[in-house]
Amino acid sequence: MKQRRLLEVDVFGLHPLSGNGLAVVLDGDGLDTARMQDFARWTNFSETTFVQKPTQPGADYRLRIFTPRQELPFAGHPSIGTAFAMLWSGQLPARQKQLHQECLAGVVPLRAVGNLSEREYMVRAPEPRITRLDGGEAERLCAALGCRTRPVHHVRVGAQWLVLELDSAAEVMSLNPDFSTLSALSKDGGATGVTVFGAHGVMSLDWLEVRSFAPADGIDEDPVCGSGNAAVAALLKAQSHEPGFAKTYSARQGRACHRDGRVRVEIHADGGIEIGGGAALISEGMLRV
Repeated sequence: MKQRRLLEVDVFGLHPLSGNGLAVVLDGDGLDTARMQDFARWTNFSETTFVQKPTQPGADYRLRIFTPRQELPFAGHPSIGTAFAMLWSGQLPARQKQLHQECLAGVVPLRAVGNLSEREYMVRAPEPRITRLDGGEAERLCAALGCRTRPVHHVRVGAQWLVLELDSAAEVMSLNPDFSTLSALSKDGGATGVTVFGAHGVMSLDWLEVRSFAPADGIDEDPVCGSGNAAVAALLKAQSHEPGFAKTYSARQGRACHRDGRVRVEIHADGGIEIGGGAALISEGMLRV
């Protein structure tokens, strides 16, 4: 039985064990899809990743990303956590600043920012596609969240999210969703789940509070979600009436489920969206599967 190196990484956390956990299998070649899905279901992290040899020109490595129930074409916290793991473990040179990750969404660029001890990692999200839900679908979704009816958009950034803005960060924090109904509505809409956001007051370091719910994937609340934040940024970009709209901000996420993370967001004038944050090693060992 082959032994494979396994790292557990905390992504986006403001301190260890406060962010979103990720299992990274560094020697994923030779595992078939069913076995990878079995292991991701067993770990029960929001995502588990498997590193393989690249098949696309220019890629440093190939990444397979699994929730407990399905494979994803792209996700933010797995991309950032795996980039950290590749540099920390010596699979790539520790001082390498530009990385290219092959995943089902294509070859995705990442960059490491800062010195080796305090690095953050920024990943460019796939080009978004946005459609608006009809009034009846939006009404049912808002009822399941426990908020008044408002516009809801289906945002595809590799992962697919139903996204809506609430009146404030406080309203975001106060939600007590009906997860069984959210699960059904997510499946009906072909979405990973639901992401909500609202603004903090002017005195806050973070502009937005974000929560992401993915009960259809076996995760009632994703503690700190990269693709959910990318979907929020894509919607903000699409709704801006300012030519060449660009913005850099941070979003807080996780406090409603006893975590505490921060996601950096850069919306570029050319339409590109980067999300990022820090990562820390929590444990390492060997996978015997």
